Amino acid sequence: MNVRRLSALVAFIFATLFVVTLPAEAARAVAVANVTVRAGPGVQHRTVGRLRAGERVNVTRCASSRRWCHVQSRRTRDGWVSSRYLDRVRGGSNRPSGICFYGQRGQICLSR
Repeated sequence: MNVRRLSALVAFIFATLFVVTLPAEAARAVAVANVTVRAGPGVQHRTVGRLRAGERVNVTRCASSRRWCHVQSRRTRDGWVSSRYLDRVRGGSNRPSGICFYGQRGQICLSR
């Protein structure tokens, strides 16, 4: 293996380790009703858990349709929920640079 290839491989490994260890940016939200957590963005995906009404979650990203969001919860597995069952945590910010989705009351943007 030549030096150029070895250097590229080492750089790739360090970059991969650095990316994996960075915390995921997330925005806080709350479930407005009991909702099923799914393995993917849609009802065709298997159920991996449930959120209870009032449970706070971290929203890591939303599908391009803004109808499904990936959430992290302390109580259940990470997965996807229909965005109409999410709302901003009381007192939360509404900066347009955050994660946006269509919630129960229209479009909601959460700050990260």
